[in-house]
This record gives sequence, structure tokens and C-alpha cells, in this order.
Amino acid sequence: MRSQSRTRRRPRLPRYYSRACSSFRRSLRASFPSTEAPAAPGLNWRTALQSSARFLRSLTTRWRVQTSSHSNSASSRREASSEGTAGRSQAPGIPHLSPPFCTPRPSWDQGDIVESVYFPGPDSRLPAVLVTPACDLEQEKVSLWTFVALFPDIAIAKEVAKREKGSLLVDDSGLVSLQSGKQRAHLERKLQELMKQRFSRYHWLPITIGKEDGHVVDFSVVTSLPSEEVHTRAVRIASMNSSWREELPARFAAYIGRVGVDEYPPEESARHLERLVGGIVVKDR
Repeated sequence: MRSQSRTRRRPRLPRYYSRACSSFRRSLRASFPSTEAPAAPGLNWRTALQSSARFLRSLTTRWRVQTSSHSNSASSRREASSEGTAGRSQAPGIPHLSPPFCTPRPSWDQGDIVESVYFPGPDSRLPAVLVTPACDLEQEKVSLWTFVALFPDIAIAKEVAKREKGSLLVDDSGLVSLQSGKQRAHLERKLQELMKQRFSRYHWLPITIGKEDGHVVDFSVVTSLPSEEVHTRAVRIASMNSSWREELPARFAAYIGRVGVDEYPPEESARHLERLVGGIVVKDR
């Protein structure tokens, strides 16, 4: 099996160069089979061979220059890559940045994370993510920029656990008392659903802000601020990389675009549930 690692190959000499060399040598040997001077006036076989040698040396020199430039550019790319990786792993105010994030870009962009903005709903300043479309930011089409709030993921995990009181022993604060391995597996499954973006209201981000190692975007907590206020008062601490940057606003748009519908009648739902179960369960023979 071939190795999956990517290795850069040294550039090969173009085929027409090698063909030209071979053809030139063959023509010289055919034209001057002996050491005697050729009959054609003004043409000396030694001069022709010297020209051939100069031609071959020029090809060798060109090959060395091309190889050297290729090696230097590859080395520069590796150094730039290592610098970029180092830049992503460390940022002011953030002990660690995982691959979805990088240090703030020169200009504001969709997916930028700010240290704190004011949210009227909870009446507090919270970390937030900018979800205004990038084209509106770049072309200054809007005067109000939209932010969604970030909460520590431990707090949201407790809210998720409270919804599982039928399967878990959970107190009013959201702390869980596990009685068996089955309950732990159930709790882990629910938290994995949170981390894998299975809840439409929440979007988990592995970003460290302050003492919290992870945060969750709550799409129900939104605010809009004048762009002038954002420029003068908001402090950016990270930017999001593609494709995580595109995923978050897409999920936000899906959440706020939900349509409320009436539920199906219980008896009809029960009938279809029984039909579906009967269609996939293997009957005893």
C-alpha cells in the first residue's frame, strides 16, 4: 500500500530537453564518424562537439538552479506553515486555540469571537460570535452587527442533563448522581450529541475563554450593536477558520427560520409507530 503522506517530488527535466540532447549527439556521430575534418566547408567537428558540451552544461546549470529554487520555496512554505500553526495555538487572552480557530484577522469577519458584549435578555456582558454575513461587513451594507452569546459548556451540559430526569438522577442545579454504568453511557451519549451539534438551539465550540475550556453558542440569545460601537469597544480574541466559520451561521439561520406546526394526533402517531416497528422487527419463526 502506498504511503498516505504527501511528499514533494523534485521537478524533472522536461522531456524535450533530454530528447534534444540525444538527437544532437546522434546527429554529430552520424555526421562525423571519424576524426577527419568533414567535407562541408566552414564546419569543424571539434567546434561542433564543443557546442554540444556547452549546450549540455547549460542544461545542467538550469536544472541545478530549478532544483535549488524548488527546495528554497518548499522550505519557505514549511516555515510559513509552522509559523501559522504557532499563531493558531497561541493568542492574547486565550491559552489554547484548537484547529477551528486562529488569531484575529486584520479586518472584521463573520465568525469573529469577541471577549464580551452586552445582551439585554440575560442583562449581562457575555462572550459572543459575530454572525453578520461577511459580504455585509466588507461592503458596509449594514449599520447593525448581529452577535449570538457564548456560555460555558459545563452550564449548558447541566441544562441538557436536567431534561433527562426520567433516566438520570439529577438535582435542581443539574448535577448528576450516576447509579450504574448504563446511566453513565446514557449521559455520555447525550453530551456527545451536544458536541456533535445535534441540538438545534446549541452549537458547541472547543474554545478556551478565561478559565472555561469550552463554550456553547445559544442561538436564542441574540443582540445587535452599531458597527461604530463594535469597532471602538469590542475586543476580538479569535477568528474562525473555514469550514467551521460557514457552519455556525448556517445553523443559526436554520434555527431562527423554524416554522411552528401542530403535532399529529396522538392516535394517528401511535398507529404509524406500530406499523413501522412491525415492518422492521424480525418475527419469530
